[in-house]
Amino acid sequence: MTTEAFEGESYGATENGGYKDHGWKKVTNAKKQRRQEGKTKTGTAGQEAESKSKSTDSKAFQALEHEAEDRRARRDARIAAAQAAGESHSGEDDSDVDGEVRAQANGATEGEVKKPKVKKAKKPKVSVAEAAAAINPEELSVFLSGITESFASVPDIQLMRCADYFGRAFAAVTTAQFGWNKILRENTIVKAIDIPLTYIPDALQKILADWFSQRPVDALSKFTVWLLKEILDDPQAHAASLKNSKAYAPPSQKTKVGCLVLLAIVLRRRPDVLQQQAASLRTQFQGQDKLPTLVWAYGQVALLTV
Repeated sequence: MTTEAFEGESYGATENGGYKDHGWKKVTNAKKQRRQEGKTKTGTAGQEAESKSKSTDSKAFQALEHEAEDRRARRDARIAAAQAAGESHSGEDDSDVDGEVRAQANGATEGEVKKPKVKKAKKPKVSVAEAAAAINPEELSVFLSGITESFASVPDIQLMRCADYFGRAFAAVTTAQFGWNKILRENTIVKAIDIPLTYIPDALQKILADWFSQRPVDALSKFTVWLLKEILDDPQAHAASLKNSKAYAPPSQKTKVGCLVLLAIVLRRRPDVLQQQAASLRTQFQGQDKLPTLVWAYGQVALLTV
């Protein structure tokens, strides 16, 4: 705000007819004056920044124009050279310029070749027969002799080490190559009984059968129940029955081929172990989803061919 101060008493016109202030003077508020000066400075700074920004943008556009002129000059030079050599330059002009622009946009400098993306190699599909053929009978014999000596007083550990060996041997076989539930569903029980031993060489079957025949019956009985649990507890073994369930989980890609091979050979060579566990099997494995595998297991007992 402004105020007026009185500093004289006389007032009126001057002798020459001009206006006389009679001692009245205009006084300005200092705080308001500082605010106005600050606004003026801010406006001036904004104008300077805007001017600098326009200047920078102008320089950037000029640089882009120079680059475009250089590219056009190189293009014209190539076209002229091609015409002089009698070569066609059809489609070279626009596509070449676009290619350079794309290369620069991707961070590739002139003369550099962008490295192509390397696709991950897919894992080869391995069948049960191929995995079984990779097992060396002599190496298997040495392995079984070694665990027999190392764990002579603990037959349970001997059997578990054997299961680990065959689990690793068939680890590369996926459910796409060997879907146990699908095999039981699409084959008759007579045909399914021979699976998976139909893919196992006779030499391997004989080595395992002879070794199992020397293990204690009690240890083999427990081992048989464990193998059945490994097979039946696998989601893939009864995926069809759980498919519409809320608790359904996608089946594992790992198969239980190793467990099936060992179980079939044990039951064919030592059918008495299944008789000892008959009561336990009835209580532990209940449900229609487990019935096909149990029928397959009892079918092995009827085939004493190993």
